[in-house]
Amino acid sequence: ELSALTLTILGMVAFLLIISQGMPIAFTFALVGAIGIFLLKGINPALSLLGSAPFTWASEGNLLAVPLFLLMGQFVFQSGISTELYNTAHRWVGRFPGGLAIATNLAATAFGACCGTSLGAAATFGAVSYPEMRDHHYSPRLSTGCICAGGSLSSLIPPSVPFIVYGVLTETSIGKLFIAGIFPGLLLSFAYLAVIIAATRLNPQLGPPGPSYSWKERMA
Repeated sequence: ELSALTLTILGMVAFLLIISQGMPIAFTFALVGAIGIFLLKGINPALSLLGSAPFTWASEGNLLAVPLFLLMGQFVFQSGISTELYNTAHRWVGRFPGGLAIATNLAATAFGACCGTSLGAAATFGAVSYPEMRDHHYSPRLSTGCICAGGSLSSLIPPSVPFIVYGVLTETSIGKLFIAGIFPGLLLSFAYLAVIIAATRLNPQLGPPGPSYSWKERMA
């Protein structure tokens, strides 16, 4: 008879092998978990869990916020607000060395308060800001780096989808998690800005200064 530890190790190995073949992670978790419970407890507990667990997790009220935050991020993208955020930051700081990268980081910080997914933020600013930086001969490493780094802020600055999932799994107050993420998110954003400014000061070719705009255009 296999011990629980042995089954755990075998389950982890089986999980990695199955997802390496392309099966979605959710189904892999369900399959490996059900087989493990079957070997430990028998067929009836395994079938009972397969029948009840999906409904139990899907009916968790706090998880309803996840698709709604994703929908809000889609509204922001489709309405052009994300582009306006970038254009506003561009007009204020674009004239400095690395200004377009700084504008990307600032806009991504603001966008993080609207959408809780890093992939969505990175995809949005990859489409909005990368062509602009490419046209101004920015270093591809700096351009893609600041987009990916800025996108990661959406997982920390509330609303954050990972915070919601973590709060549901650990029964932690999601509101407190959101509040706890504000300062670290802003601190990380300022750290990214400091790195961009330092890198472009040391090597201006990484991010040449962009055009300057009048105060009227900035305020508009």
